[in-house]
Amino acid sequence: HALFIAAMRNVLRATPTAYAVLIGDGMVRTNPGLHAILADDLLRDRVFMLGPRRDVARLTAAFDVACLTSTSEGFPNVIGEAMACGVECVVTDVGAASTIVGDTGIVVPSGSADAFANGVLLTLGRSPAERCALGKRARARIVAQYSLEAVTAMYATLYRSVSRSA
Repeated sequence: HALFIAAMRNVLRATPTAYAVLIGDGMVRTNPGLHAILADDLLRDRVFMLGPRRDVARLTAAFDVACLTSTSEGFPNVIGEAMACGVECVVTDVGAASTIVGDTGIVVPSGSADAFANGVLLTLGRSPAERCALGKRARARIVAQYSLEAVTAMYATLYRSVSRSA
């Protein structure tokens, strides 16, 4: 989360009205690691830590941008979930993140808070109509490529091709 917080510092300097939301296990003010990196005044009142929630889809759908600042990943479900909610994503280029996002979001190199902040600022600089259009494209991409029906069809095609070659 250090990269995310460093990037948000840059975002908040440029866009003082922005907020960041952290959701999940350990995302609470009493987390000593997070508390230490959120100690300055700029972040204290602009980063909300909600802890584990059962209404993540409802919360995510309200975001202007969803962020993934991981340094390593396999298939980050959180990105697919945000895209299914119609939210544009800014992600680091790890695991399958860039493949999932495709051309419906922004992919930046892993480890660069400046690049990540610039991606978030680019997204926040879009008009609400542009963000809505990208969100709709993101949702359509997830449904077309990663829905249960789409994945089932891909596996069926794979199994048929393997059984014919055996």
